[in-house]
Amino acid sequence: AVSRRCSSGLLCELGSHFTLAGDGPEALAALEGGRFDLILMDINMPDMSGYDVVRALRSSGFASAATPVIALTAASTPDDRRRCFEAGMEGHVAKPVSASDLFAEIFRVLDATGARHAA
Repeated sequence: AVSRRCSSGLLCELGSHFTLAGDGPEALAALEGGRFDLILMDINMPDMSGYDVVRALRSSGFASAATPVIALTAASTPDDRRRCFEAGMEGHVAKPVSASDLFAEIFRVLDATGARHAA
């Protein structure tokens, strides 16, 4: 809940529209029915890890299956970062998340993946 509030506040600064999920199954349900430009994924969620959510998303056939994903996590060792990328994520931001780090990673990932972004 704390991570969702902090991330939401930062995303509001960008004028973003977003959907929040409280756990892995809720995230997958939202991703099944929606189209997103970018996904910010907490790694340590109840019921299902962010790694598992992204693996399920990538193999799902959902319209959002190829949407770029950035991990938001306190796990910040090189091995943790590798696990995020192996699970199918394109970016990584370590907690505590600063606005400058988050925005830089968002724009890096969107530019690298060719995803569209406004601003």
